[in-house]
Amino acid sequence: MPIRDFPTPHIPPKLPITNVIDQLIPSKTFLKNAINGDSSLSRFIGYLQNIPNPTILISALTVQEAVLSSKIEGTIATIEDVINNTPSTDIIKNDIKEIENYIIAIQYAFAEFKEKDISITKNMICALHKVLLSDNVRGASKAPGQFKTEQNYIANKVLGNFTPLPPYLTEEYIENLVDYINSANEITHLIAIAIIHAQFEMIHPFKDGNGRVGRLLIPLYLFIKGSIPYPVFYISRYFATNDNKYKECLHNISQADINSPDYYQAWEDWISFFLAGVEEESSLHIQSAKNIISLYKEMIEHVKKTEHIQIIDFIFDKLRATPSDIIRHTQLGKTAVYSTLNLLTDLGYLSKIGSPRKSIFIFTKLVDILE
Repeated sequence: MPIRDFPTPHIPPKLPITNVIDQLIPSKTFLKNAINGDSSLSRFIGYLQNIPNPTILISALTVQEAVLSSKIEGTIATIEDVINNTPSTDIIKNDIKEIENYIIAIQYAFAEFKEKDISITKNMICALHKVLLSDNVRGASKAPGQFKTEQNYIANKVLGNFTPLPPYLTEEYIENLVDYINSANEITHLIAIAIIHAQFEMIHPFKDGNGRVGRLLIPLYLFIKGSIPYPVFYISRYFATNDNKYKECLHNISQADINSPDYYQAWEDWISFFLAGVEEESSLHIQSAKNIISLYKEMIEHVKKTEHIQIIDFIFDKLRATPSDIIRHTQLGKTAVYSTLNLLTDLGYLSKIGSPRKSIFIFTKLVDILE
């Protein structure tokens, strides 16, 4: 599409947008949405905190999010494809790598926050982007980890074309965003991250991969602010299901005159849409967690010795494993590991691929829950 068909770059106000929030707070509907969003997320967190070993949920929910977030960008690989890692085509192979990069990016950020006690920084955002676009995935040629140096454009036949922030302002606006991330004082963290996500999308700081980074910031922000104990609350499914509404809300913010009532209404619509997503996804997360915990309890009932439960823990963590991986990790004997894996396979929890000498056990039953 010719560049002349795109509007001039949109330059949003810097954060915080105090005047907007002050205008919205008296609204009973807005406050109700804020309370409902917080209450729903709290129920999910309460459920997590009452689980003896919540880490068994992390890999499952993370791979589910990675697949859904990447699917928004056009991938077609499924959760089963990712766990099996036996791609039938080059397209699926590339999709799997893109999804794996998303998982690696989440794990990288979680480790950085946990071990170094740092917050989200400009360098962290660039590092996440670099991980997401590594290993020749789509966008790998578009300066991974570096802010755009040329104007980018977003085409939309329904809502109209959009031109994000110009390159010369990108670093300045990202620094403002990071300052807000680390000092935001909104009435809830959910309102703050709704604003952060919208602002990031309007800045669109990279040549490619902006959507994935923008969605990653949501669980990471909630984690560093203490709203969730692990970065395992995701909202990509809601964005994907309501893609038209998602784009319309962000579009309306960028198009409204900042001095008009339409501007306040656009922000209220977006934040309310975001909070409704938190409410919906919290319920779905709780149901997924219940199903996963039920599966875990069911599987450990079949284990003959308590010490063999760590085999199941390893499977929940890795989702696919070789006997040698498990032996090395658990220090259990070869006979115990093989007999447990074969038992779980016979019972339909796992499936075995590869040769007899190089068997890989796939967590098939979990795929059924997550798909």
